[in-house]
Amino acid sequence: MAEYANRENKKIKWFTDWEKSDVPADLSSKTYAVTGTTSGTGLIFCRTVANRGATVYMLNRDSERAEKALELVKAGAKDPEKVFHISCDLQDFSSVKEAAAQLTKACPDGLDVLVNNAGVMCHPNSQTKDGYSSELQVNHLSHFLLTAEVWGLLEKKADETGDARVVNHTSGASQLVFMTAFFGFKRGVNPRYFEKDMKRVGGDGFVGRMQRYGQTKFANVVFSHALATKQSKVKSLVAHPGVCTTPLTNHHSDSQSPFMTRMFKKGFDKGEQSCEDGTMGILACACLATAGSGELHGPKSFNFDGLPAKSDIKNTAMGTWFSQKPEVSVEKLWEVSKKATGAIFPFE
Repeated sequence: MAEYANRENKKIKWFTDWEKSDVPADLSSKTYAVTGTTSGTGLIFCRTVANRGATVYMLNRDSERAEKALELVKAGAKDPEKVFHISCDLQDFSSVKEAAAQLTKACPDGLDVLVNNAGVMCHPNSQTKDGYSSELQVNHLSHFLLTAEVWGLLEKKADETGDARVVNHTSGASQLVFMTAFFGFKRGVNPRYFEKDMKRVGGDGFVGRMQRYGQTKFANVVFSHALATKQSKVKSLVAHPGVCTTPLTNHHSDSQSPFMTRMFKKGFDKGEQSCEDGTMGILACACLATAGSGELHGPKSFNFDGLPAKSDIKNTAMGTWFSQKPEVSVEKLWEVSKKATGAIFPFE
């Protein structure tokens, strides 16, 4: 789309200098598995670590876009033979399980970092073959399942090196769950968005879409905090990109909400940062030696742009005294996610 192409050419403000000074120059001993890498932050992430010699598994649906992304990453990789495609459709739990099985076979020595990057924003209110909201399944449920399925790989690497990680990708929209305008006084994890009744997960209007998206992004935060508190062997971190130019909102040209289309296509244009700058958060979580479990990395205080700042997930992203208590959010999310996916974590 021409409109997106014009927005995409944002000037890189911090990324070039930051990656040279902060991201390790040699990642040849590291193995990364990343979802959603055909464009946006996922593609930039893969290009950055592959350029430093890492082994990279790009988890995408089979498509021409996936093939082009694979070739693009290979072209800039220090060793193109260490970059791979794994078929993974996040709208299909069986595909996620098969992708995990392929990863397990491909990584007998373990996995250093799983980056749950893929996401859709304010997607039309559609249902997957598994029965759930497509937005919820792509943004959270399938990542919950994938993480459980490859947990053994992460633990194996943690036992060997003392440093294996899961990185989730949230956004400032996670904080919508604390706004009375969107959720009244029912702040925090709302179980109805994790049900199969599409009449209860919001409609296609502006408020309904933002409610649904906010719940999925808060789920990313809570899932990260849950992993950090339920076990200590594998590090759990979450990143946010600020507001940056990615194809995340491309489908809004066909939206039933003209206001939303105008807001995301034009309203944020001057405040957006480049996609490269927006990728610094997940790179910090996945690559920095100083990054620790239970941390949030991204523009400070959920700002639109800026260098990645480190903060505590619980204190920064899980509400205040008048909100749902963090431990309540964790247990609610854990319960509904396990029920939906059938996932089992070894540490339970």
